[in-house]
Amino acid sequence: ARVAMCMSIPWLAFTGFAVTFSALFSKTWRVNRLFRNKIRHARVQVKVKDVLAPFAVLLSSNIIVLICWTVIDPLTYSREENDGLDYWNR
Repeated sequence: ARVAMCMSIPWLAFTGFAVTFSALFSKTWRVNRLFRNKIRHARVQVKVKDVLAPFAVLLSSNIIVLICWTVIDPLTYSREENDGLDYWNR
């Protein structure tokens, strides 16, 4: 249970970052493709799979790294008792 609690923070943070970054990257790439069209004012079709490809690549690579981290060397909670000067061990 302690490992799950400690590892939930990187999982949530890195997955959230990957989702946000890939969404922004896909939108920027889509707009870039529209503006870099060879023929001006021509209709350019950007398909859903073209936009979801960066999302899938970033999220899957992120999940692979997180799985390796969780299996090889997970974060663990440890509390060390030290002699402090006051009630809160400061």
